[in-house]
Amino acid sequence: MIVRHLVAAENVRDGRILDLRLVRHGTIGSRLVSALAGPVDPATHLNLDFDDHRLDGAIVVEELRLGARVVDDGAGGFAWAEVAAGAFERLGPVDVGTRRGEWQRKFAALTRGARSARYGRSASESLRLG
Repeated sequence: MIVRHLVAAENVRDGRILDLRLVRHGTIGSRLVSALAGPVDPATHLNLDFDDHRLDGAIVVEELRLGARVVDDGAGGFAWAEVAAGAFERLGPVDVGTRRGEWQRKFAALTRGARSARYGRSASESLRLG
């Protein structure tokens, strides 16, 4: 599975993304959006101080929803929208290790909450009770 940057056609003009904060992560299968995750994080995607995962552009889809079609580029490929050169800012360094640890703790709590909900405990009770 390849996770890609996706942008809704309504957020593109003249081949450029209008609002970068509306770009989302997702996957494509059979020219349709097959999975859709959250929006890009400006701290990592729009930050001149973080080179590891900058947003260069995105595949254009009809809408940001499951099952939406990928817009054709006229040559049988995917339409692509670029990011304007001046769109990036200096947002400071990013501590990837700390961010990953925070994400893992939140994910573990959510997973624990989902498991507990199956056994009659709410997610908030799960977080208190462990």
